[in-house]
Amino acid sequence: MSASDRTTTAIEIDAVTRQGLHRAPFCSEIELLLLAGIQPNVYLYAGTDCWEKAKHRRAVHGAGSALVLPAETDPCDLRWPAVEALVVCWPTTNHSDYRNKILLAQALVRDGVRYAAIEHKPEWLNVYRAGVLMS
Repeated sequence: MSASDRTTTAIEIDAVTRQGLHRAPFCSEIELLLLAGIQPNVYLYAGTDCWEKAKHRRAVHGAGSALVLPAETDPCDLRWPAVEALVVCWPTTNHSDYRNKILLAQALVRDGVRYAAIEHKPEWLNVYRAGVLMS
């Protein structure tokens, strides 16, 4: 199935209020790019083989191109970089993944991410901060 054959769902979401305790893996690389005025193209990997996928992306596209949500980690416990947009690669393995994807979306919005496209086969969840108009 090609990307153009997939359907999408848009979700306008409010942020969670509690702050993350630790930076997400590779977050500091992205924050350095943002401080330099560079808006990086970031993929966030979760689920099966997330570390391997992030390692490959960083090898091909450089530092600041990938984030990881480690297994068994509450996404709300992490701080995420305030990028304009990112793609979340998270293959669905069970029904509880949807709840965790919404928690991740809320944490991303809390930390300043404007838009996230979250993989949720066969669809994508298009998530943006409540009150922010998408152009």
